Amino acid sequence: MDTGSVERVTVGTSVSRSEREGNERGEYLARALRVLEVVAAADEPMALSDVCRRLSLPMTTVHRLLGALCRTGVLRRDGRRRYSMGVRIAVVGDPR
Repeated sequence: MDTGSVERVTVGTSVSRSEREGNERGEYLARALRVLEVVAAADEPMALSDVCRRLSLPMTTVHRLLGALCRTGVLRRDGRRRYSMGVRIAVVGDPR
Protein backbone atom coordinates (compact mmCIF):
# COMPACT_ATOMS: atom_id res chain seq x y z
CA MET A 1 0.00 0.00 0.00
CA ASP A 2 1.38 3.40 -1.00
CA THR A 3 1.14 5.77 1.95
CA GLY A 4 3.19 8.48 0.24
CA SER A 5 0.29 9.89 -1.73
CA VAL A 6 -3.22 10.81 -0.72
CA GLU A 7 -6.15 10.76 -3.10
CA ARG A 8 -9.19 12.80 -2.27
CA VAL A 9 -12.50 11.34 -3.29
CA THR A 10 -15.66 13.35 -3.01
CA VAL A 11 -18.80 11.29 -2.90
CA GLY A 12 -22.18 12.61 -3.92
CA THR A 13 -21.07 15.95 -5.33
CA SER A 14 -20.28 17.07 -8.82
CA VAL A 15 -18.83 20.27 -10.10
CA SER A 16 -20.44 21.82 -13.12
CA ARG A 17 -18.43 23.09 -16.04
CA SER A 18 -19.30 26.69 -15.21
CA GLU A 19 -18.15 26.21 -11.60
CA ARG A 20 -14.85 24.73 -12.82
CA GLU A 21 -14.36 27.60 -15.26
CA GLY A 22 -15.20 30.09 -12.51
CA ASN A 23 -12.61 28.50 -10.24
CA GLU A 24 -10.01 28.63 -13.02
CA ARG A 25 -10.77 32.30 -13.67
CA GLY A 26 -10.54 33.00 -9.96
CA GLU A 27 -7.15 31.33 -9.80
CA TYR A 28 -5.96 33.26 -12.87
CA LEU A 29 -7.10 36.53 -11.30
CA ALA A 30 -5.41 35.68 -8.01
CA ARG A 31 -2.13 34.98 -9.80
CA ALA A 32 -2.44 38.22 -11.79
CA LEU A 33 -2.91 40.16 -8.57
CA ARG A 34 0.16 38.47 -7.07
CA VAL A 35 2.16 39.55 -10.12
CA LEU A 36 0.93 43.13 -9.67
CA GLU A 37 1.89 43.10 -6.00
CA VAL A 38 5.40 41.85 -6.75
CA VAL A 39 6.02 44.38 -9.53
CA ALA A 40 4.51 47.24 -7.48
CA ALA A 41 6.76 46.44 -4.52
CA ALA A 42 9.93 46.42 -6.62
CA ASP A 43 12.31 49.37 -6.42
CA GLU A 44 13.07 49.10 -10.15
CA PRO A 45 11.57 47.39 -13.21
CA MET A 46 11.71 43.60 -13.00
CA ALA A 47 12.78 40.97 -15.50
CA LEU A 48 10.51 38.01 -16.20
CA SER A 49 12.90 35.65 -14.41
CA ASP A 50 12.83 37.84 -11.28
CA VAL A 51 9.02 37.78 -11.15
CA CYS A 52 9.03 33.99 -11.63
CA ARG A 53 11.53 33.52 -8.84
CA ARG A 54 9.59 35.72 -6.42
CA LEU A 55 6.30 33.93 -7.13
CA SER A 56 7.66 30.40 -7.58
CA LEU A 57 5.58 30.08 -10.73
CA PRO A 58 6.55 28.65 -14.12
CA MET A 59 7.96 31.08 -16.67
CA THR A 60 5.19 30.35 -19.19
CA THR A 61 2.52 31.20 -16.62
CA VAL A 62 4.17 34.45 -15.56
CA HIS A 63 4.88 35.44 -19.17
CA ARG A 64 1.20 34.98 -20.05
CA LEU A 65 0.09 37.01 -17.02
CA LEU A 66 2.59 39.81 -17.68
CA GLY A 67 1.47 39.98 -21.31
CA ALA A 68 -2.19 40.28 -20.33
CA LEU A 69 -1.42 42.96 -17.75
CA CYS A 70 0.66 44.92 -20.28
CA ARG A 71 -2.10 44.73 -22.91
CA THR A 72 -4.52 46.31 -20.44
CA GLY A 73 -2.01 49.06 -19.55
CA VAL A 74 -1.77 48.08 -15.89
CA LEU A 75 1.87 47.10 -16.44
CA ARG A 76 4.38 48.28 -19.00
CA ARG A 77 7.43 46.63 -20.53
CA ASP A 78 10.46 48.74 -21.35
CA GLY A 79 13.07 48.26 -24.07
CA ARG A 80 15.13 46.01 -21.81
CA ARG A 81 12.11 43.70 -21.35
CA ARG A 82 11.64 44.73 -17.77
CA TYR A 83 8.23 45.26 -16.23
CA SER A 84 6.92 48.12 -14.10
CA MET A 85 3.57 49.63 -13.21
CA GLY A 86 1.71 51.17 -16.14
CA VAL A 87 -0.25 54.40 -16.33
CA ARG A 88 -3.61 52.64 -16.22
CA ILE A 89 -3.01 51.61 -12.61
CA ALA A 90 -3.42 55.26 -11.62
CA VAL A 91 -6.87 55.28 -13.21
CA VAL A 92 -7.85 52.08 -11.40
CA GLY A 93 -6.60 53.49 -8.08
CA ASP A 94 -8.27 56.92 -8.50
CA PRO A 95 -10.98 57.24 -5.81
CA ARG A 96 -13.17 59.57 -7.87
